[in-house]
Amino acid sequence: STQPCKGELSNRRQLQAASGRLRLPGEPAHEPTGGAADEHRHWPLVTQRVRPTSSAMTPTFPFGRIAGIEVGAHWTWLLVAALLIWSLAADVFPEANPGLDDGTYVAMAFAAAALFFSSLFLHELGHALQARRDSVEIEGITLWVFGGVAHLRGDIPSPGAELRIAAAGPAVSLALGATCLAPASVVPLPSA
Repeated sequence: STQPCKGELSNRRQLQAASGRLRLPGEPAHEPTGGAADEHRHWPLVTQRVRPTSSAMTPTFPFGRIAGIEVGAHWTWLLVAALLIWSLAADVFPEANPGLDDGTYVAMAFAAAALFFSSLFLHELGHALQARRDSVEIEGITLWVFGGVAHLRGDIPSPGAELRIAAAGPAVSLALGATCLAPASVVPLPSA
């Protein structure tokens, strides 16, 4: 007989838990009938893909809803925000713009961090809105230490829909980059 893969076992456990049929350690998977067939009997194959919602990625700080999508941040996001603001205010901006007071560098760092995290959020919102267009339920968006994640629930209806959802975030990022580069190419920057 074929052994189920790790993902199938995880999905089976989630479905069993959802239906109240989760086995305790040491409990048999079924009522034994006493025949040799018991040795090869498995749970029925899962026909629905379940996307687990990790409690580790639950937003610690809810920000609210945008376009009907719940948005929040995991506590690890604070680490990145603090590191980004500190490095910009202490090193990057004073070196690039010498002679300004410390408060100005801190304000510039907060503004840059806000723009950076806004672009991350818009990238994830691109994924989420495209998923909604393709009839995939959206649980929310969470910013965390490695960027952001759009939580999708249920199956993606087709490979084409999956491609559109995957491409939507980078498309938003490219559009933001082009929007920011256009004025920079027209307006000359001051010499260093």
